[in-house]
Amino acid sequence: MTNEPGLRMVFEKLKQQAEALLKMFNVTLGNSPSPQRQANSAAGAEALANYGQEPLQIGNELLITDEIVKSYKNLTNSRGRVVIVDQIPAKESALVKASAFGIQVNVGIREAQQMRAAYILSQQEA
Repeated sequence: MTNEPGLRMVFEKLKQQAEALLKMFNVTLGNSPSPQRQANSAAGAEALANYGQEPLQIGNELLITDEIVKSYKNLTNSRGRVVIVDQIPAKESALVKASAFGIQVNVGIREAQQMRAAYILSQQEA
């Protein structure tokens, strides 16, 4: 026989922690409908403004956006692709190195954070 009240308490605590984590990314659990995001520049700007809470880490995914393609002409065929952060510099003036499947990107910290926010936004919409 299992300790049903104790097990229920553990599951409730796990659910609360998961909800708190998902709330950071504006995702809801359960049957409540999630808000529809409009794919306009205001939603993108909001995501970029709200991203600053989490620092960039090695292994984070970055989305190559139109703005990055405009800034870095050698990425024209890479629009919409995802790269993984390989190196994060100690100095803010140095470049973040990211790569995946033959695509190599060297961007500033600010651009990398924007790319990360774009990736998170794209995952929320999917």
